[in-house]
Amino acid sequence: MQTEEQGQHPTVSDYLATSPGFYGSPYTDQELLKAGTRLKNNGFIEGEGRYSYPVPAQAQLTERGRLVIEKNRSVHDEPDQPAPQYFNTTVHGNANVANASPGSNQVLLVDSEWAAKSTAVLDAIEQALSTLPTDMSTTVAALVADARHAVETNSPSRTKRALTALGSFLGDTTAGALGGLLSAQAIAVTSLLGG
Repeated sequence: MQTEEQGQHPTVSDYLATSPGFYGSPYTDQELLKAGTRLKNNGFIEGEGRYSYPVPAQAQLTERGRLVIEKNRSVHDEPDQPAPQYFNTTVHGNANVANASPGSNQVLLVDSEWAAKSTAVLDAIEQALSTLPTDMSTTVAALVADARHAVETNSPSRTKRALTALGSFLGDTTAGALGGLLSAQAIAVTSLLGG
C-alpha cells in the first residue's frame, strides 16, 4: 500500500533486486510468474504484460487486492461470507447434507415403508439360518434379534446400524452365494433409513 500511495508500481526486476525468498531460498522467475499469474487471474492485481510474459510488468492493485491488504488477510483466505441463505434440498437415498456445515439444520424424512421392508429382509435371513454353519448362524441370529428390536422400537438409525452390521458380516464370511444375496438385501434396505 505504501508503494501505491507514493504512486510507484514496482516491476518484477525491482522486486527480485530486494532478494525475496522463503525460509532462505530465493524465489525464482518461474515462481514469480506462477504467483503473478494466479494473482492476476483471481483479480488481485491488474496491468499489462510485456512480450510473452503474461504477468503485469508494473502490477497495480485492484479493489479486491486492496481489501485483502486492508483487512490484513491472505489471498488464500476465503472471501467474506454473505448473509446466510436458506434453501431446501431433497435427496432420495442415503445422504447427510448438513455434514460439516456449521449452523445448518437438517431434517431427515425416513421412508414410511422402512419397518415393513426391514422386517421382510430379517424374515428372509432368519429362514436361511439353518443353511449356515452353527457358529455363523448363532452370530447372525443375534444380529437379526438386534435389528428386530430396533424395528420394534421404531428406531430407524439403530435399525440401519444393525442391518449394515448384518450385511457386512454375511458379505465378509464364507456364507456363500446365499450369504452374498442376503447381505445385498440387508444393505439395500438401509437406503430407506435416511442419513
